[in-house]
Amino acid sequence: MKRFLIGLLSGILIMTACAPATVESTILPSPSGTPTVVPATLTPSLTQIPPTRTITPLPTIPTFTPTFDVSTIVTVTPGPRAECLSKGAPPQINFAIFPSGKKYVGHPTIDEFLEFLNSGGHLEELANDLKQIDSEFEVKDITNDQLPDLIIISGSVFQTVNILWCQGGKYSLFPKDSVEGETLGSDQVKFELHDLNQNGISEVLSIGSGRTGLNVNILEWNGINFHDLSADEEGINAFMTYAARDDFEVRDLNNDGIPEFILKGSPPQSRDYPGDPLRSQTAIYYWSGKVYSPMKTFSAPQYRFQAVQDGDLQALQGNYSEATKLYQAAISSNKLDWWSKERFEHNREAAINFTTPTVLAPDKTEYPRLAAYAYYRIMLLHIVQGHEPDAGTVYKTLQQKFGNDPYGHPYVEMAIAFWEAYQSTHKMYTGCAAAIQYAAEHPEILVPLGSDYHGSQSHIYVPADVCPFR
Repeated sequence: MKRFLIGLLSGILIMTACAPATVESTILPSPSGTPTVVPATLTPSLTQIPPTRTITPLPTIPTFTPTFDVSTIVTVTPGPRAECLSKGAPPQINFAIFPSGKKYVGHPTIDEFLEFLNSGGHLEELANDLKQIDSEFEVKDITNDQLPDLIIISGSVFQTVNILWCQGGKYSLFPKDSVEGETLGSDQVKFELHDLNQNGISEVLSIGSGRTGLNVNILEWNGINFHDLSADEEGINAFMTYAARDDFEVRDLNNDGIPEFILKGSPPQSRDYPGDPLRSQTAIYYWSGKVYSPMKTFSAPQYRFQAVQDGDLQALQGNYSEATKLYQAAISSNKLDWWSKERFEHNREAAINFTTPTVLAPDKTEYPRLAAYAYYRIMLLHIVQGHEPDAGTVYKTLQQKFGNDPYGHPYVEMAIAFWEAYQSTHKMYTGCAAAIQYAAEHPEILVPLGSDYHGSQSHIYVPADVCPFR
């Protein structure tokens, strides 16, 4: 009898331990604005610790704060004075002056200026001649060698910013084989000299505008050559399509003593991108301590996928409050429109044929996918900010709403992969590694977030995008 009672009690305990936790029904918003009651579903434990799994190391994400600590700036000490004194009689440069004294016929070439200086001519003499003609130039030491350099624009139809400076006893020419990043050629170019990063060396700020947009270079001497402070890791400098010279501004936005520069682009021409959902774009470049790095924003989203992408962009840039608002809009706003591959192709065909696109039935699979992903990203933001109880609430809501939805369920699984891995170490790195691994194993979940059919301005998602926190 005693053995029977012990066995009975053991069976009850085992059955109790295996029973799933119950979850109360929750009232959640719907895209139509009408609240809906979601029945409870069976979910995994929020504190379940999974077995240890192999995690692929994650790439490092470069980060910087928009407000730079100016106390870390090191002012560069002037270098030894350079010498560029060539002997001999310099060649005569023939400036054909109009009677007005302002224009000239036959543009002297930059090579002629270089030959003049390297054959015994003086920079001051050349500068005096340039003052007599309509030429944009400036003489100033920008190479930190106590010897003036010449910065001058050449060309009429296609213009280039040129720098002539003393190196190794003779004058050298930029941009010939001496630039890191793109050169400074454009339809129309102007330049300004500024010590933007306050290190004691003036940079050449070049603003070029043309048919494709606005091109900005910030060239600074690094002791060997001129490198572009606005170039990214691939050497591509700051550029904004469909922007003109008036769409560029230099201003200290965050009052840290170092000015930012702002590029604003209008929406591209729809004829150039038929079928695309196009928006205007702004890029604000902040000094990170090494380079000017952009923070990009778009005009208000019209489509739900745009709200999701904007939320991801704001989160990546550390604007967590704004990111949360955008994710919440993707979940509950009835003003955001739907988008699909079918709609893109339909609009594209109508644009090419100059016809009005017919009205399509909304894609009902898009909302659960994007809304589930938005809940997942809100959960991540709570954890990043140290609000783990709020993250748990969102995690539970995500499972209640989309746990049984065939289109939202994969994003629930990704959230579970993150949560369980995170609970084992309470480190974002571990959770992100699990979420990214899930996305890599299920790449189809990335397509609704951003792919070719979302248009030319869309981000094309890769697994690392689903959890960009380390």
